[in-house]
Amino acid sequence: MNITVPQGYQQTKVGAIPEEWEALPAKNYFEKSIEKGYDGLEIYSVTLNISWQKRSELEREIGSDVDVKKSLLAREGYLVYNTMRMWQGALGLAESTGVVSPAYIVLKPKAMIDPQFAFYQLKSYRYLHYLKSYSYGLTSDRLRLYFNDFGMIPFVCPPLKEQQKIAKILTTWDKAISKQEALIAEKEQLKKGLMQKLLSGEVRFKGFDEEWEKVKLGEICTIKTGTSKSKFQSQDGKYFIVDMGSISKTGKLIPTKKTSHDKDILNKYDLIMPKDDIGGGQIIGRTAMIDMDDKYIMGDHIYLLKVEKDDPYFIHYAINSFRVNKSFRRKATGTAQLGLNKKSVEKQNLLLPKVKQEQQKIAQLLTTADKEIELLKEELEALKEQKRGLMQRLLTGEVRVRV
Repeated sequence: MNITVPQGYQQTKVGAIPEEWEALPAKNYFEKSIEKGYDGLEIYSVTLNISWQKRSELEREIGSDVDVKKSLLAREGYLVYNTMRMWQGALGLAESTGVVSPAYIVLKPKAMIDPQFAFYQLKSYRYLHYLKSYSYGLTSDRLRLYFNDFGMIPFVCPPLKEQQKIAKILTTWDKAISKQEALIAEKEQLKKGLMQKLLSGEVRFKGFDEEWEKVKLGEICTIKTGTSKSKFQSQDGKYFIVDMGSISKTGKLIPTKKTSHDKDILNKYDLIMPKDDIGGGQIIGRTAMIDMDDKYIMGDHIYLLKVEKDDPYFIHYAINSFRVNKSFRRKATGTAQLGLNKKSVEKQNLLLPKVKQEQQKIAQLLTTADKEIELLKEELEALKEQKRGLMQRLLTGEVRVRV
């Protein structure tokens, strides 16, 4: 099969790249550093989502502290990867000098390599494929990549100045993404505070001065359980099946299974609550709002809550408030799989404005806050998608930069 190579490009093992670029084994560009760490430095870790993070700031996934005497020194500008998770992207660029576990591999970029460029190249979608194909293990979830095998991976490398320009462009995108993430975190924190004040009656709207009442959820809702629809699944089905895995820990609908079975159709404004959870209790007792008629079917491991007279949005926010959801998690029983019985749901106390219009005004304000956060998240995903496309074009030489 003849491959047409564009003018100014050369064909290599990794495809067509500019003539001025190289694609040599990674050992030509990186050295394995075995320099030992010493006391007084921060201990760092590399995970899938956190590239370079202080060990003390990580949670349970980290385990026991690193023995500094046996640790490896990672100087600023070095790359560090987790041998068991490198093929999934567990690679970090040391932004400051620190120590890491001796189970990691510390890479010292040679003089012709810009560390930031190397980080982006090895984190790119194309390189995740190479990193996995050069890893070894008995099962796909226990693959390991040691330095000798890493050193054989073809590494696409432009001249140094072009590397630096590419890295600078991608870093600018990363800063925009980080800024957007920080804005989302700030808005979410503001919403939490707003929920706390509005749903407790600490802050009231003008024109409403009646005392709130304490009610039980079973007094204001009809609560039912569903049945499994697994045997009715169909990829081209008309309806989505709403079951335990269809609700996020933030109370959003995320169904994926479909069916043409038309029993137990859910209606707009129905509330769906997981009654079981195998994920540590993160979704149990939360509710998601059905947003459309004739689109969803009720599955198993969930409760259907039909709000009878009150505002369903207010009840939805009240149930998902920290106080109420914490109460539900405490009532859940079980070990491998947590369960929340129907009586516990029915007896759950809620603080409720007597006047429905006050419920609606509170719900409207919180809904507006949610929509603002969702819009910011959509913008964040657009930024990430644009960055992924830019990485693909810049790191392969499909698009060149001026130096």
